[in-house]
Amino acid sequence: MLPGRYTDIKEGVVAADFGHDIEWSETIRPPGYSSAFATEAIFIISNSGMKWQIARQIFDRVMPLVRAGRSARDGFGHAGKAGAIHRIWRERNDIFARYMALEPDPARLHFLGELPWIGKITKYHLAKNLGVDCAKPDCWLERLCESRRQIGPQKRPDDLVVAE
Repeated sequence: MLPGRYTDIKEGVVAADFGHDIEWSETIRPPGYSSAFATEAIFIISNSGMKWQIARQIFDRVMPLVRAGRSARDGFGHAGKAGAIHRIWRERNDIFARYMALEPDPARLHFLGELPWIGKITKYHLAKNLGVDCAKPDCWLERLCESRRQIGPQKRPDDLVVAE
């Protein structure tokens, strides 16, 4: 996001309504170990296409299983997501090492998009949760763009995210 656009938006509605979220997101640091990295990825996979409350229940059910060496399928009926969760947990040390060896942007963002069940939008969500300074082009950012057209020419959330 360009600094001028960010300042204009932050000073408006966003700061008033979402200031606590902004402050929280600015304190996120990169994970220090592979299981923290994998846990974030698994949460994003669980969250993809779900309401947060449902995703949290799935995540809370699946994490003890994978930590105990069991399959995510024992607690999650979505075969594709369960397979991705199992793979990320099983390969977490290698995945984390490859991620940390990359330059922060945009190589890490691209790498995240290559993980199983992490797509072109969810990679931004995961990146943000891993401490990357980026916005994720979701429905909320779409609504922000729509409501703030008078600030500048941006009309799509993609205009506000880190360019690859």
